[in-house]
Amino acid sequence: MKDFKWIIVGGGIHGVHMAIRLLEAGLTSIKELCIIDPHDELLARWNKNTRTTGMTHLRSPSVHNLSPGAHDLERFAGKRRSRSPDAFRFPYNRPALSLFANHNTALIEKYDLGHAHLKTLVSKIEPDESRVILIAKNGEKLSASNVILSLGVSDLASWPSWAPKGRRNIQHIFASQEILPASESERILVVKKKSLQCKFLSEWRERAIVLL
Repeated sequence: MKDFKWIIVGGGIHGVHMAIRLLEAGLTSIKELCIIDPHDELLARWNKNTRTTGMTHLRSPSVHNLSPGAHDLERFAGKRRSRSPDAFRFPYNRPALSLFANHNTALIEKYDLGHAHLKTLVSKIEPDESRVILIAKNGEKLSASNVILSLGVSDLASWPSWAPKGRRNIQHIFASQEILPASESERILVVKKKSLQCKFLSEWRERAIVLL
């Protein structure tokens, strides 16, 4: 059974940030840390979901980044006179998604988090006196003094009752599969508010790609 000081379940935005915080504070070393996430790379779900939405800039300000330093993202972008004019957007100095992603990649490499990444799922967690036992999906057992659950968005998208499943043109934006592109004769319609469900479903579902 592999033993760690800290295990973080989930390799998304919060899991990666917590790992960096622990390392910066000297509370663990990279050998004593394990980040359990089933994807091939850390932040894979975040990168896919933000890419799928088509956003160009984050909604939050630049100080909300994965580094312990609030202004580290701005320093990463370089001096104002040399950085891209679209690196940050008004209001709130919101960073470009590409800049944010590049900064995240640099942080993962800087702290060597790839070596702490265990590509699997946790099927069971059992407290055992002073330690916590985690059982992976493949049956492997791990133990830790401390466990952080950073689960984020589930792989199982929440489908509203009014939206039939199995139709090519009704897709969930956070589903595990990639969003299918619309044809030249189709439009893409994003449905969010519950009050608009019936109208949009009856009027558009035969003529558009409906994203939930």
